[in-house]
Amino acid sequence: MERLVNLEDHETLESRRLRGLELAMDHLPVAIGILTLEGKPVYLNQPFIDLYRFDWWQQSGITFSQMINKGLFAQWKIDPAGYFDQMRRTILQDRPFIMEVEFGDRVIAIHDRLLEGRFILSTQADVTARVLAERQVTYLAHHDPLTRLLNRAGFAQRFNQVIQANEKHGGRFGVLSLDLDHFKDINDIHGHAAGDIVLVEVARRMRTCLGDQGFIGRLGGDEFTIISTSDNQPPSVLAIATRLQESIPKPILFEGKALRVGVSIGIALHPDNGLDRATLLRNADEALYRAKREGRGRICIYDGRGRHHVAASDHEAGLQQAELFDPSAETGRDADTVTTSVRRGGFGA
Repeated sequence: MERLVNLEDHETLESRRLRGLELAMDHLPVAIGILTLEGKPVYLNQPFIDLYRFDWWQQSGITFSQMINKGLFAQWKIDPAGYFDQMRRTILQDRPFIMEVEFGDRVIAIHDRLLEGRFILSTQADVTARVLAERQVTYLAHHDPLTRLLNRAGFAQRFNQVIQANEKHGGRFGVLSLDLDHFKDINDIHGHAAGDIVLVEVARRMRTCLGDQGFIGRLGGDEFTIISTSDNQPPSVLAIATRLQESIPKPILFEGKALRVGVSIGIALHPDNGLDRATLLRNADEALYRAKREGRGRICIYDGRGRHHVAASDHEAGLQQAELFDPSAETGRDADTVTTSVRRGGFGA
């Protein structure tokens, strides 16, 4: 009888230990699951059950594939079946499988490993706050806080990606260098608050004019650069430039006053006017400087060795009133090193 009592006491103690362990597992800040290699749950702690919103007692007899079919992983932004296959191949090589998965509006860090050669030990943690903070830091490091356009660093990164893609697959793209005409007057007369309003509105208009055909960077106070990623060059870059000159000069209201700026635009084309970022920016800037010297409010295309001349007949839809200017006729410079300038008749200098 005494031995039986001791045995009962031992079982009670063991039950308490197991219950205490289960209670501790349920209060951990991470989700823990043990599954068979076929994906059948053996044990899930409460955070795991809460994470996927299913009662493990009801789901304990089904495999991971069946869970997928029931829609239990529908909010994953990756293919759950592909994840499971890749994970299982990895852990069977006695290597941990680590991945971050977007799950609805959350990001889950998953760490899976082989347990005793026949189980999957999955540890999952909600890392949404960390990931969002990292994304915010990255965003701020690559964007101008005022206009929300790419800053110099972000623009350079995207520009290099476009160049690399074109080196690999071929194709063309255009570079537009922009400078706002009379912006300094707005700052001097109406103050920097007015200038900020103008910059924000101009940035919005630029996005509208560009659409999904490229990206924009604010590289200085009122200096912007646009990459037109369309392969249809120069018509695409000229159409964008024309829309910009139609949109940007429209009045911008500030404290009951109508403020106006113009825009001068210089254009260079890849690969015709350069293969690297520095050369393309330099040539687009040279075209911009020529546009401003000739009276502002103009579109000026870099003319490297005479390979790009813009005529009104080539772009009748957007430039029907365009005039062709040959700077070499006025400056005496060689035609193969100058720019060709187009001025819309309706804009004014």
